[in-house]
Amino acid sequence: DVIVKNQKDGGWRPYPDAHSCTYELMELARSRQQPLMKGFAVKVHAREGALLRHGLHEYVYNHGERPVILTWSQTKKATLAPGDSACIGPMVTHRFGACAKGPSELLMVRVPENVFSVVGMMLMGICAVSPTGMVHSFCGIDTSGMSVLMDVM
Repeated sequence: DVIVKNQKDGGWRPYPDAHSCTYELMELARSRQQPLMKGFAVKVHAREGALLRHGLHEYVYNHGERPVILTWSQTKKATLAPGDSACIGPMVTHRFGACAKGPSELLMVRVPENVFSVVGMMLMGICAVSPTGMVHSFCGIDTSGMSVLMDVM
């Protein structure tokens, strides 16, 4: 499947609301096969943006021209320069802040635990995904040298 979402079909929305907008979010194209995986283009307007906390793994990439401050656990900070990225675990309270005049621009992808686990296992070489989308874990090698697979999802 290829899913295309045009900017005119969704557009930017203020977050947390129109009166105290510290971020603008635009939802990116989503797959019907992965309805819980979410992607956003994010514009960071405030020096200290609204707090964010959710139950998903969050991957962030600074694709803009300005650095962004990532703050988590109230006191820990990191500067994401253009081209830098970060991975934020589920339920970690965090925020982004603009370092310079004008909005900073991020690409944000939020992934549920079950997708993260499958991708992690694939990267570690302990599971495979068939063309039908079935997830298999390797549980051994039979006498012919073929991998024995066990369905896990």
